[in-house]
Amino acid sequence: MLAAALQDYNRAVVIGRNSYGKATMQKMFPLDTVQANTTDCPYGFVKVTTAKLYRINGETIQQNGVQPDVALPDVFDGLEY
Repeated sequence: MLAAALQDYNRAVVIGRNSYGKATMQKMFPLDTVQANTTDCPYGFVKVTTAKLYRINGETIQQNGVQPDVALPDVFDGLEY
């Protein structure tokens, strides 16, 4: 988000590769309401998406990431998966 804000305000040149593209905020809630203040919950947790982040220009970086102004090759481009 910092790179996107600097890019939108023309304050920096972003170089490198596309970012991951995670622009949502999530909260974890325990499924046991009796032990709500502990990290040891026998019934587990549920992760709920509570917000989505947007760039200054109104676009979202969800699944797209931040496009760099200058693209550089990545070290891992030569590896086969």
